[in-house]
Amino acid sequence: MGLIRPAVVTCCSTRLDLLSACVTSMIGNESLQVGLDWNLVVVTWVPSPEVEEWVRVRSDTLTHVRYETNSSVGYVPNLRGMINLGFETCYALSDWAVLVNTDVVFGPDWLRELVQLSGDPDVIVNAQHVTRIAGTHTIMEDLGEPLPATFNQRAWDLLLRKYRRPGEYRTEEELGGWFAAATMPYVLHRKWWDRCGPWDLVIGGHSEAPDRRFFQQCHEAGAKFVLSLGSVVYHYEALERKGARPPGTAHLPEEGVVT
Repeated sequence: MGLIRPAVVTCCSTRLDLLSACVTSMIGNESLQVGLDWNLVVVTWVPSPEVEEWVRVRSDTLTHVRYETNSSVGYVPNLRGMINLGFETCYALSDWAVLVNTDVVFGPDWLRELVQLSGDPDVIVNAQHVTRIAGTHTIMEDLGEPLPATFNQRAWDLLLRKYRRPGEYRTEEELGGWFAAATMPYVLHRKWWDRCGPWDLVIGGHSEAPDRRFFQQCHEAGAKFVLSLGSVVYHYEALERKGARPPGTAHLPEEGVVT
């Protein structure tokens, strides 16, 4: 049985620098070009002209979809709406979807390591998550913004040597619970999206993590979680929302204001 063929989705509004650096890091590994078949989906919302042009000239290598709303609920809930649209687009292309943020740097073979552990629809496979923000089963480290001029490449290389274990993984039982293996990026079969999706845009009027709620529902429905030790990513967290206000919008999409 061959490897699954996933669709990978990321979302962007005005931060072309992040989108460009993210995709460069994402595909900058030669192994992604050999024997691994996948699609890239980019969801945009009130994109800047530069972002619009970037996706236009790459239309033959990616699928671009627009999140059409000017809701005043704030950037974070609208980002969740973009993610929902991204998942729906992925599942029109494949039975498997992978979600990534734009403020991310990818370790070697990040997607191959995830894909090699996928194939069982009941299992949600996740990567090791390095971040400057405290969280469950994350590796705490601030490597700077994930851009060429600010990212601490030397520290990243040291972290990869310390934590990356190609071909190895841990089950949720070994980690002490499903929540310890629920980190971005993850490979998700459409059965869980059909049963438990889409993400809630706003939970109880707050900006609480809808992915945690979604994964809780997946767990209760019988999903199993696995953490790949060979796939490692650095996620700066909450950087996309620090951008310019797109012309003509009724709300500041990058301010993260929730009403």
